[in-house]
Amino acid sequence: MSFEVFWQLPPNGDGRSADKATWTRGDHQAARRPQNPFARHGGDETYTYFDHLVQIVRAADLAGYDGVFIPQTDEGEEPLVTAGALARDARRIRFAPELPAHFLSAVYTAKIATSFQRLSGGRLILNLVTQDPAVNTWHGYDWSEDEQVARHDEFLTVFKGFWNDGPYTFEGQYYEVLNGGFAGPLKGQPQPEIWLSGTSEAALELNAKHADVHVVEASSPEAVAERIQVLDALAGRKLKYALRAEPTARYTEGEAKAAAVHARSPQAGDEALVGDYEQVARRLTQYLDAGVSTLVLGARPHLEEAYRTAQHVLPRLPGWGVAQLAQIAAE
Repeated sequence: MSFEVFWQLPPNGDGRSADKATWTRGDHQAARRPQNPFARHGGDETYTYFDHLVQIVRAADLAGYDGVFIPQTDEGEEPLVTAGALARDARRIRFAPELPAHFLSAVYTAKIATSFQRLSGGRLILNLVTQDPAVNTWHGYDWSEDEQVARHDEFLTVFKGFWNDGPYTFEGQYYEVLNGGFAGPLKGQPQPEIWLSGTSEAALELNAKHADVHVVEASSPEAVAERIQVLDALAGRKLKYALRAEPTARYTEGEAKAAAVHARSPQAGDEALVGDYEQVARRLTQYLDAGVSTLVLGARPHLEEAYRTAQHVLPRLPGWGVAQLAQIAAE
C-alpha cells in the first residue's frame, strides 16, 4: 500500500489547547506587536509567527511527510503567500495552500502558480475552496453555493486552457481571455495537481469534472467509501482522495482522551481517531483501505504533534515509507 501524508499548518495561531485565548506562539495574538520575519540582523529580532510556521514545515520535512496543507481562515495568514515564504525552508515537500478561486482571476492565478512552480521545483498544489462555509465572508462577496461552483468551473477551465493550450481564447459568463498563454521561462512548468472539496450536488459534479484529488473530512471509513464510489461513478474515471483528519494519539487510550478534551477542536470529526498509537493507526488504515491515498493530518500543538505522529503513528501504517524510500533512491 502506497500513500502520502501531509501535515496541516495553523495559519491563524497555535497552542496546546483548542481555546484561542491560549494561542500565544509567535506574535499572532493581536495584543502583541507584529515583527518583520525577514529581519535577522540588527533591530528587534523577536520570534514571529512565521518563525513558528518555519519550524513546523522543517519538522514535516525532517519527519518524512510528503507535504503541508495550509487552510484558508478568515483571521489567518494568506495561505499562498505563506507557502511562498516557506517553500525555501523545505527541500522536498509539496505545498497545498487553500485558495478561494471563485473571486480570483484565473489568468493571474496561473501567472502566480507558474512562478511558484519555478521557485519551488514544481511543488505547488492548486487546492481550491469550493464552497464558502458561511455568508458574509471576509472577502465581501455573498454568492450562492451554485454560483460559487459555477465560477470555479469557469476558473478551472480558463486556468487549464491558459496553462496548456496557448494561444488560448475563452469567453464565458465570468471570465474572458484573448490569445492567452505563457512564453519564455514561464512556459512549460508542470501544471499543479488540482485538489477540490465540497459536499453539495453541484460541488461533487465540479469535482468529477476537474479534480485530480477530492478532499473529504473524516467521518467514518464507511461514509468515505460511499463518497468514493459515488464520485468515481459520477466522474467516469478514478479520482484520488485525500482525508483531512485530526488524530489525538498517546501511549494509552486514557491519555489520548484526556489530551483530546483540551486540544481537539469541536469540529474534529471521527472520535475513533482518539486513542493509543495502535488504535489510531488502525483507524487510519481503515480509511486507506476504503480508497484514500493521501492523509492530511493535523493536531495541536502542531510542531510537537508533527513529530509525535511521525514517530509513533505513521510507522504503524502498512506501507508507510515505501514512496519516500523510492523517492530517495531516485534522487
